[in-house]
Amino acid sequence: MLKTRHMLTALLPLAVACGNPAEPHYTSPTEVALTVGREVRVDSLLRVSFVSVLSDSRCPLNVMCVWAGDAAVMIACAVGMGPSQPDTLHTYLDPKAAQFSGYTITLLELDPYPATDPIPQSRYVARLRIERL
Repeated sequence: MLKTRHMLTALLPLAVACGNPAEPHYTSPTEVALTVGREVRVDSLLRVSFVSVLSDSRCPLNVMCVWAGDAAVMIACAVGMGPSQPDTLHTYLDPKAAQFSGYTITLLELDPYPATDPIPQSRYVARLRIERL
């Protein structure tokens, strides 16, 4: 019994320290930068994740285009451990923001900006502003 108690006492700090590094916690209002597949928690209630880039037709750097183009990203929002709800946000077209459970999530920027080569999903970073209504 004493040996088990010492093992539990030794492991408790490890369990507390481990947490989930994939889910940083923030307080509203906040701006966050997420790579594809990452998730954040806001106000210990709202979960927001960057699912993917659905399309990216933004005019490449150093190219003259008729219009600026647009990128569409998919985010997913959930409250607590509830089911997530997908939504699409745009860099140029509407909607640039979505409302979910008393919060507004706005796509501020999508990096990197296109050059000539296609951008792999893993390199995209979405900068979002999350604020309580």
